[in-house]
Amino acid sequence: TRVRIVATTVLLTGVVLADYVLVQRMRIDVPALFHAHGRYRYVWGVNLAAVVATAVGVGVFYAVPHELVKIVWGISAAALAYLALNVPQAWLSQRDPAHPGGPEQAVDR
Repeated sequence: TRVRIVATTVLLTGVVLADYVLVQRMRIDVPALFHAHGRYRYVWGVNLAAVVATAVGVGVFYAVPHELVKIVWGISAAALAYLALNVPQAWLSQRDPAHPGGPEQAVDR
């Protein structure tokens, strides 16, 4: 059980790094973190891309036999899956009924 928790936590590293470095470009809008309808709300309050990307990373992690290689492949697969899924998630966020003007305009409500 402990190994599974550690594996999932390690794979979240790929998702977090991909989001922070490549998507957010190392900029976080701190006040928007506290807005119920801010840009970090995501679809129905869940970052679906991060959840699915972590699942992809877990699948790759358990498919690769060697310990060190499986960590590298798992983190890479989770990061790439997150980047690929981020585009449809951004599109869905703009279409979310709670965000009629899109997530960027919803911050000032």
